[in-house]
Amino acid sequence: MPVWSFSWPAVRRLALFLALLGIALVVLTREMEAVPALWSRPVGAIARVPTEERLVALTFDVSWGERVFPRLLDAIQRADVRAATLFVTGEWARTHADAVRDAQAAGLELGTMGATHRSLSRLPDDALAAEIAAGQEALEAITGRKPTLFRPPNGDVDRRVLAAADRLELITILWDVDPSDWKTPSAPTIAERVLQAARPGSIVLLHGSDAAAATPEALPLIARGLRQRGFSLVTVSDLIRGVHVQVKRVD
Repeated sequence: MPVWSFSWPAVRRLALFLALLGIALVVLTREMEAVPALWSRPVGAIARVPTEERLVALTFDVSWGERVFPRLLDAIQRADVRAATLFVTGEWARTHADAVRDAQAAGLELGTMGATHRSLSRLPDDALAAEIAAGQEALEAITGRKPTLFRPPNGDVDRRVLAAADRLELITILWDVDPSDWKTPSAPTIAERVLQAARPGSIVLLHGSDAAAATPEALPLIARGLRQRGFSLVTVSDLIRGVHVQVKRVD
């Protein structure tokens, strides 16, 4: 029968080694959970980027109408907003291809909302994948560039939607500031809501559809107010590029 002997210094060294190994594993796990979004396309939705830099991304959703968007594009240029992100449905993009090209020429970043403005989580898997792919393809056909950003209409997202977008190499973008401009509040009210809620790393939801009639007038107020507070306006891609983002997990 073997006889086991123990050296207390050796036991203490082993205990110290195991403790350090446990700490290293915890640190490694946390780092792996915070991989830059543009490198790994985390299967989650980004609503805000945790950063100490005073950066804000203005985003505009367009799925219908033709009266407000030209005014919005003009307001973007007059307010000297050189960095913003536009999300459009494939259906709207196809019927307003010139407007999409104008937005691209103005330097706006373009993302897709899928083919149409509908609740994606209610679709079966095949239809869901086809809906997102069709929106991506429509935008690429017009601009010559495949979009890498995706916003689910109405923010309707679940694990299936996230997984379908990820398979198409799309990053799912939500928001943390919503002034409800589509409910037709006044331009000063829209601006006040944005300025009160914006913080470093915020993604602001605005609209360019015809329901958001006051948004073009609100935009200069928003841009001026954010700059006065020390914020810089950036695209969504610039906001998340190189930053360790935290994705919103969806059950």
